[in-house]
Amino acid sequence: MSKKRVNLYIVMAIYFTICILFITFPPLQKVIDVINPHILGLPCSQFCILLAPFMMCIGLIVFYNIEGKFEEEERTKWENEEDENNATKRGDEQ
Repeated sequence: MSKKRVNLYIVMAIYFTICILFITFPPLQKVIDVINPHILGLPCSQFCILLAPFMMCIGLIVFYNIEGKFEEEERTKWENEEDENNATKRGDEQ
């Protein structure tokens, strides 16, 4: 596995952990909810619980797209290596 892919997995694991902690541990929301703000008509705590799934969906879409690009790079690299190996085998046979 490439170093870029490992770094992507680490960053996305941290991102999703923060999103899950934002929902499951209300004390983290008390830092934001100091002055009892209302966001889009919802109390801050409810808005944060509603926002977290949307942030997870956006994170998954970004993760899917970036990983797809890495997969494409690895596939073209592998295909080029295979073509080079086949060319050298054909050269040896002749």
